[in-house]
Amino acid sequence: MAAWEISQIKDLAHEIQLLAPACDDGDVRLDNSEYPWQDRVGNILVPSEYSFPNIDDSSQNRTIVKLIRLIRTASESYIR
Repeated sequence: MAAWEISQIKDLAHEIQLLAPACDDGDVRLDNSEYPWQDRVGNILVPSEYSFPNIDDSSQNRTIVKLIRLIRTASESYIR
C-alpha cells in the first residue's frame, strides 16, 4: 500500500475511534455511535439517523474499497 493510503486508513481509524462515547476528542465531538446526543444548538440527534460526515464510506473512496478487499483477502486466507 502507498503511504497516502496508509495515512487515509489511519485517519479513518481515528474517526471510527471517536465514535465511542468515551472518546469525545476533548469535548469537540459530541456525535457517537451508541446513543442520542444533543448538538450545540439543542437538537437531539440519534446515531441511526445521523450520516457521520467525517467518515467517507462511499464506494467512490478508493482507499476504503481497497481496505475492504485487503480484509476480505486476509480473512479468506486465514480460514484456509
